[in-house]
Amino acid sequence: MITIKDTEICTFFAYNTAGFVVCDQEKNYHSISLEACANHYLKMRENASGRCVGERNILSHAFVFYSEEKAIKLIFEKRFVFPGKRFLWGTRSMRFHRFQKWIFGHGYTTYDLS
Repeated sequence: MITIKDTEICTFFAYNTAGFVVCDQEKNYHSISLEACANHYLKMRENASGRCVGERNILSHAFVFYSEEKAIKLIFEKRFVFPGKRFLWGTRSMRFHRFQKWIFGHGYTTYDLS
C-alpha cells in the first residue's frame, strides 16, 4: 500500500471518467480513476454496489482507493495549506469532507470504516 498526503494531489480530471493524480515521496505520479477503483473494489467485495471506489475513515481522516496496481491511502493531515491550491484550503476535516463530496458528485461512494 502506498500512503500519500492530501497535499500531494496534483490535479483532478473528469474527461471520460473522473479521477485524480497524486505524487508519492519518490516523485512517482499515480493516476487514480474512480471507475477503475469501483470495478476493482467490486471484484474484492462481491456484495459491493459497483459504485464504491474504496474505504474512508473520518476518525483518521483517510481514504483508501483500490486500483488494479495497488492500494493507495490518502491521508488528510492537520496543517495549513497554501491558499493557491483552491481545493486544499481549510482544516483537514473540511478538506476530507470536500473530497468526499467530490467523489459523491461524480456518482461514486466510499465504504465508511468509522
